[in-house]
Amino acid sequence: MSEVFIAYHREDMRIARQVAEALELEGFGVWWPVELVPGAEYFRSHLNRQLLTEAKALLVLWSRASIESVWVLSEADIGRSRNCLVPVIIDAVEIPLGFRNLQTADLRSWHGEPDHRGWQQVMNALRLLTGRPTTAPRSLEPHIGRKVEVKPDRRYSRPTSSPKTQLFIAHASDDKPRLRGILSVLIETGFQLWIDKPHRIGLSPQDEVRISDARIRYGADWKESIKAAIDRSTYVLAFWSKTAAQGLREQFHYEIFIGLIQSKLRQCRIDDVSFDEIRMPYIFSQIADLSDFKDNSFHPELEHLIQDFE
Repeated sequence: MSEVFIAYHREDMRIARQVAEALELEGFGVWWPVELVPGAEYFRSHLNRQLLTEAKALLVLWSRASIESVWVLSEADIGRSRNCLVPVIIDAVEIPLGFRNLQTADLRSWHGEPDHRGWQQVMNALRLLTGRPTTAPRSLEPHIGRKVEVKPDRRYSRPTSSPKTQLFIAHASDDKPRLRGILSVLIETGFQLWIDKPHRIGLSPQDEVRISDARIRYGADWKESIKAAIDRSTYVLAFWSKTAAQGLREQFHYEIFIGLIQSKLRQCRIDDVSFDEIRMPYIFSQIADLSDFKDNSFHPELEHLIQDFE
């Protein structure tokens, strides 16, 4: 059985091969999928899924190409949900939302040296995940793939554009009470929000001042009323949950669709919803992971999302 699965983009095949060969020299069983002839999509969606669920560690190579790859994002998401992800950066890029709050090894200056600090961190992380004894000094014991520790009372940054930025909130109606803490942060940092039936959220009277009722008119013209509300907004912020992803929710998907075609769509998830559950065409790198958000506590992914509204 392959112990380590390498998720990468085909443009990074050279470095992926170098990593795989170095791991094999250390005695690891490695699987790094190679782009094949027609039929590769079937190959990755079936064989890779089996290997992903069997591998003890998933090593993802973040690069300019891979951060835009649906395949790599989906594979990394599986590793994150299984708590076996070892993220590595090989280019000077911003790690996709949903993965930025994980400790990441830096191999940008690695050329195969076994004593490179980033490589030592990767090796020790893989040894821990595969049940092998660690050999690196204690100072190098990795936190690769673990959540970045931040002070829970840290303040969110206030973007200079926020007083002028209006966010249309796309969500499943049943999730309204769950959004209260996140929406309170957005209001506190200065954003104006548009949401249908805001009274059902349970916000404080002070926060309700920054909320506008989208006033979706149900009946023959409900799509036009949604489009009119989105036209007035700067961004559409979609909240994916298990409830939102399951079943036919025509209004929710229509709101996201309008945001997508107007290039206004921003997304996050408040449950551990996989990329496969979200499905195309809404899968891309900017999906913030707020599934472990706690009220009155700082969350790095929400901070990154706020800054993305500049």
